Amino acid sequence: MFLTLLSGVSMTAQTGNPPCPAIEIAGGGVVRPGDPMSFSVKEAENLKLEYEWTVSEGTIVEGRNGSSIKIDTTGLGGRNITATVKIKGLPANCADTASEIGSVIQTLPLELYD
Repeated sequence: MFLTLLSGVSMTAQTGNPPCPAIEIAGGGVVRPGDPMSFSVKEAENLKLEYEWTVSEGTIVEGRNGSSIKIDTTGLGGRNITATVKIKGLPANCADTASEIGSVIQTLPLELYD
């Protein structure tokens, strides 16, 4: 039984794919219109990766091809923003995209009465 176990472990080590890093996006949250919204992905150690971000609303103003971005939320009150990152350079068997959602609150106009 001991020999069988060693044989199985050896075979797994030879034919197994490299482990896939978890893709985790942090950020988003809730911001006011006009405040920047930030998202970032934890970088995998020992891998040279390229990042490509897209957003459902707003404009990326910083970091389009880096591990973090900032989005201009001007005029987006009451909307949600989905940030998606596609990562190039991961092993072929690994998931290469992840998304996270942030919200821009709706501010009400201030009215002054006499």
